[in-house]
Amino acid sequence: MFEFALAWDWVSFAVRWIHVITGIAWIGSSFYFIALDLGLQPAAHSPKGVSGEEWQVHGGGFYHIQKYMVAPDHMPEHLTWFKWESYATWLSGFAMLFVIYYVGAGLFLVDPSVLDIQPWVGILISLASIGIGWVIYDFLCKSPLGKDSTRLMVLLYLVLVAMAWGYTQAFSGRAALLHLGAFTATIMTANVFFIIIPNQKIVVADLKAGRTLYSDEYGPYRDLMIATSAGKMYFHGERAAKGEDIAGAHLYRFDPAKPAAPQKIDATATIPFAVSS
Repeated sequence: MFEFALAWDWVSFAVRWIHVITGIAWIGSSFYFIALDLGLQPAAHSPKGVSGEEWQVHGGGFYHIQKYMVAPDHMPEHLTWFKWESYATWLSGFAMLFVIYYVGAGLFLVDPSVLDIQPWVGILISLASIGIGWVIYDFLCKSPLGKDSTRLMVLLYLVLVAMAWGYTQAFSGRAALLHLGAFTATIMTANVFFIIIPNQKIVVADLKAGRTLYSDEYGPYRDLMIATSAGKMYFHGERAAKGEDIAGAHLYRFDPAKPAAPQKIDATATIPFAVSS
């Protein structure tokens, strides 16, 4: 029994540090891309579809980075997907939740002085609350309330405040803080898993099939739409500066083999060919 307890303590130690390391990788890469986007500059002779580029120096080498708002003309030979940082952080976090707070629910999760419940009830509350976060977020984004970004952010902030209060009424103080992080991280990772990556794969599939996308108002690769988890699509560039939406505009899938017959796409549908995280 002592050997098992000792081994389980090492498992706990391992999942904690794996979660810390993967979390650093996820947040670090996110901060890097934020800084990268802020540093992009327009270039006079950029390839078609490039919205900006940047030169960087690190470790004695120079890096030339270009950002396509939608996609390049053809599929790159090597493509790196920034998704595993998010997935690994969530999976390691849930593993930590299980190893420490579910297996040791009577000690770490439930506090009778806060709410006198059985450990298994606390575990069910934990699982349900984490899952309901994504449902609430997705519903709000796709509802009429999500049409105004400021209003949406205020509503989501109020949801977080309500969840923070609710967790302190159900769990120990230590578990309450951790669950608020798990609630938020689940929303973020679910957004990557259910929205961003599947729709980015549509772009990749179009590139492999030799298709491109263009707007019927502005021509190839100009002011193309970015979709969010709210199911809304916005034009970038001139129309975004004017605060306009996509009413009356359309997108086409363009097959070079059939240049005279592009496939028209309903712009009001949730078909996000290019996705922003």
